[in-house]
Amino acid sequence: PQTSGEEPALRWGHSMSAYRRYIVLFGGHRRRGCLNDVAMLDTETLSWSAPKVSGELPPPRGNHSAVVIEHKLWIFGGDAPLSSLLPQTVWALRLPSEAARKRSEHANAAPQSDDGATAVWERVRTSGTAPPPCCDLAAAACGSRVLLLGGSSGQGYMP
Repeated sequence: PQTSGEEPALRWGHSMSAYRRYIVLFGGHRRRGCLNDVAMLDTETLSWSAPKVSGELPPPRGNHSAVVIEHKLWIFGGDAPLSSLLPQTVWALRLPSEAARKRSEHANAAPQSDDGATAVWERVRTSGTAPPPCCDLAAAACGSRVLLLGGSSGQGYMP
């Protein structure tokens, strides 16, 4: 089908996750380097948009995993051409609410980071033993938890 709006750049190794009526695209590889951008496809209008984003951005990456739990996109793992596998840092993006997105489309003023219309990145503090750095892993949302399985590390494939 034909889409409209601000189409994201061509890429591979990106993630796409369902959030309400949207598909959220994050990151991926390009011919020269990786990306850490976010794009949203409205599945009802087939229109692409790039949400306003604030906070500390995660490093560009591809071959990572992403899931949505409630109103956050969770990112783990991946690789980048210059740094190989990325560390076990977990990132979360608070996604904009539908009402706030509509308000910001009609407002002349730029939204503030706490108005609900801006997506906000944060580095997540975790506890316990983290899995080793990896890419190409599968992830699934299970209630309020994320299940990670498999993937590839510098020493080969993981169970």
